[in-house]
Amino acid sequence: SSGINAEYGATNHRLEQENDMLVQHLTQNQVNMRHQLDELEKRNLDLKRDLTKMTSLYHEVMENNSTLSDEILRTKNLYHSSLIEGDNERARHKLTIQVF
Repeated sequence: SSGINAEYGATNHRLEQENDMLVQHLTQNQVNMRHQLDELEKRNLDLKRDLTKMTSLYHEVMENNSTLSDEILRTKNLYHSSLIEGDNERARHKLTIQVF
């Protein structure tokens, strides 16, 4: 009976040691996972900041493009108007020259 008790005691001791090692291993895994989660949360915040900045820059560029498009259209219209005025002016000069 004492042999069986000694065997159970040894098995119990070995199982306790294995259990302690598993607990230590799981605790270390939890610490590592918490560290990885912290890193991911930090990276996520950085990405959100970058996205906000990029979105703001995008809107600024789109606004500038719109302003430039308006300016191009206005310049084309002025150019077109000046061509018409020039043609009209030349036509008036021809009439004047023909009159004399």
